[in-house]
Amino acid sequence: DVLGVRVSLGALSESEEVVADAVEAPVEEARQSAMAAAVKHADGTTWYQQHAFRSLWVLATKGVTVFGLFDSASAAALKKWMGTTGILVSDRGSQLHFWDVQRRQLCWAHLIRKFAWYGEQLGDVGQLGRALIGLAQRVLHEWHRARDGCISRTTFARNIRATRDTIEFLLRAGTRHDAIAGSCANILEHQPALWRFVTEEGADLSALADALA
Repeated sequence: DVLGVRVSLGALSESEEVVADAVEAPVEEARQSAMAAAVKHADGTTWYQQHAFRSLWVLATKGVTVFGLFDSASAAALKKWMGTTGILVSDRGSQLHFWDVQRRQLCWAHLIRKFAWYGEQLGDVGQLGRALIGLAQRVLHEWHRARDGCISRTTFARNIRATRDTIEFLLRAGTRHDAIAGSCANILEHQPALWRFVTEEGADLSALADALA
């Protein structure tokens, strides 16, 4: 379009194949680098290809970002694609159950969106959700101070100790409300992954890949 060159659909498709073949090796090199990283971020979304829905996933580190397209993003397929080593920052997707919860960090962007949904409900559930949002904002504020070097990580852990206990208390309370019981219980099942960022530098609160969600 820019140069006014007329290209047939067939020539365009053939060029795509040429480029795909050319970048296959460096893409694999980038994926291997992401797999070996101490901390990595993953997220997935739907993708429409050739009149069918697929699953598009991203695996990102501070050095590389790799995309993978799957007919079905099963746990087995993702395990083969991203490995199982290091700390994974992600949402609570059931496909990622193969990753040891002790080496995971839940994406707080996803958690805050869930808390915001709680806060939109009526009655006690709404109050609980709004309280969780306020507490999450406190965690973010303290984490930003630690990240920016304003306070030490030891001080950060001490500052959010009471907030951490209150968040878990409210989540346990949420399991007694039908509207959010399953969600709160699932978050609590990931309890170690709520707070990995407190002790593990580099396990950021929100996934680099969250823009896909």
